[in-house]
Amino acid sequence: MNKLIALVATLIASVMPACADVNADANRLFVEAMQAWKQSEQLTNDSLEQAQERLDLLTLVDENLNLIITENPSSNLAVQLLIGPVGPLSLDDLPEQIAEAEGPILVFRGNEQLTMAKAHLANGEIGNARVALVKATILTAQQIEDADGRAEALFFIAEAQAEAGDVAGALNTAQQIDRAWFRAVALASFSNAQSEAGDVSGSRVTIALALQAAQQVEDADGRAEVLYFIAEVQAKAGDVAGALNTAQQIEGATRASALRAIAEAQAKAGDVAGALSTAQQIEEADDRASAL
Repeated sequence: MNKLIALVATLIASVMPACADVNADANRLFVEAMQAWKQSEQLTNDSLEQAQERLDLLTLVDENLNLIITENPSSNLAVQLLIGPVGPLSLDDLPEQIAEAEGPILVFRGNEQLTMAKAHLANGEIGNARVALVKATILTAQQIEDADGRAEALFFIAEAQAEAGDVAGALNTAQQIDRAWFRAVALASFSNAQSEAGDVSGSRVTIALALQAAQQVEDADGRAEVLYFIAEVQAKAGDVAGALNTAQQIEGATRASALRAIAEAQAKAGDVAGALSTAQQIEEADDRASAL
């Protein structure tokens, strides 16, 4: 019995320093987070500098709280943070607070770009004015609170950039769209523009990004709709193998429509045998007959 007690005491003694270290590290991160939080509360949005500093401080708070969870999961603070707020700090509330802090910065930067656009116009620098105006428009669109409205606005901006010949700018704008459906459709459209311009390698890189975005669409019907569009773009670009692979990822009746679109693209390109082979993959008899 004495030997057992001695063994337990030894184990406890060996574990205690490790626990103490975990809690000490978590406490240090939390103290830093609280200090940053208090500093952020004292700042206003009267200037770009203060607004940016406030955003940086809130970002630090968020990073520290997440470090407590990921690097010190056995600490007392990690448990408390997972349960709910600790003082004024909450893991659930911080993302929204950070998003709100970004708003004034977007306003300041958008106004700066508008001022630059006016100055360029006054000097007859049309190209520079256009660049500044596009930046101002993007920054303004990012201020839209409704997520779908913001995504739609950025989609139309990217589309306008592409129509103006700035495909690289359009792709950059499309990547900023946080709604997967809009991002996937935009990227697929620009891939088609790249293909038509002869940029085959660029088109395939962009279509790969579109496919990644499509997989993030949670709604099954919405995902099928996007994949259908992507498959059609791939087929028109001559990537029949890629289009067929995309079509196989589509669930439901939309797959038949995608296969028909691929078959039509093959037929228009002169590959009648390939078109017939694709049409025969359509399971539903009426859709298959229509395609044939």
